Formats: sequence, structure tokens, C-alpha cells
Amino acid sequence: MPDIDKQTFDRDFEKLYGKYYSFLVKYLSGIVHDFDMAEDIAHDVFIRMYKNKQIPMPDDSRCKSYMIRSVKNMAIDYLRKQKRDELNARKNIPVWDGEINHSFDVEKIVIEGCILSTVSDVLSGFSERKSRIFRESVLEDRSYSEVCSGGGLSRYKVKKIETEIYRELKKKLKEYLK
Repeated sequence: MPDIDKQTFDRDFEKLYGKYYSFLVKYLSGIVHDFDMAEDIAHDVFIRMYKNKQIPMPDDSRCKSYMIRSVKNMAIDYLRKQKRDELNARKNIPVWDGEINHSFDVEKIVIEGCILSTVSDVLSGFSERKSRIFRESVLEDRSYSEVCSGGGLSRYKVKKIETEIYRELKKKLKEYLK
């Protein structure tokens, strides 16, 4: 690109920027409801135009609608990305459904977490079949007949598996039972 063309392009770009930047930021503020983000989006639109070396002529009657459409499309992309990020964050962050008040006890919560983790570790130390039987009979509170019919076991065998896992749990949870 010859120097004169670059100078002309830069002059036209500055004219376009000066004429529309403030208007576009105000327009975007109504869409994204964040003045700083509106400024960033407007800048991004102008940067893209400058990098592509294609700008509408500032004196063209269609220039204003082109500029509005450009920033509007970029704002929509921003809002969609923000919504996706928010949904991903909600999926990955557990929701606290309890109330925080004066009885909120962090130590108790930590101990409960340790206990649950220990129970999980103990159950994973047994065969999948024994863990499933224990979960069904104890944690899901199913009757012996329901557990027996599902696994083809006798009541005695289910009771024996429960006792074996209880013994291991008692041994591992001894420090929390004091």
C-alpha cells in the first residue's frame, strides 16, 4: 500500500472513529448494561475494521447503520459468551442451599465431609457387589427381602455383608466416634 493511501486510510479512520465512537458506546451501554464493556466492544469493532483495512466512508449515508449493525452483532456475541460462561460456572459450582447464620459451624462441616469421604473409601475397598448390597440395604433403607430378591441372596448373607462393612466403618471412623 503506498504511503499516500495509508495516510488517506488513517485520516478516514480517525474521522470515522471521532464521528461514531461516543454514539456507539452509548448505544452499546443500553445493550450490555456495562459502560466499560461497551467501550471495549466499540474499540474491538474499530480495531477489526482497521486490521482488515476496510472501513465505510464516514460521509456515506449507510455508514451509521453499518456501524450500529457491527457493534450490535459483537454485543450479541459477547452476551452469548457471557451466558455460556455463566451456565458452565453454575454446572461446576455446587449451590449452597442452607442458610448462613450464627450456628454456622465450619468445623462440623469439615468433619461431616471427612466422614462421608471415609465411608466412600471404605465402600470402594469392598467388591462392587458387596458395596451395592450395603447401599441398597442400609443407605437406601430397603428391606432384606427386597435386597435378597434382587441379588439371589439369603437374608443371612445380606446380614453378614452388612456386619463386615459396619466393622470396617467402625474401625476407620473410630476417631470421629469419640
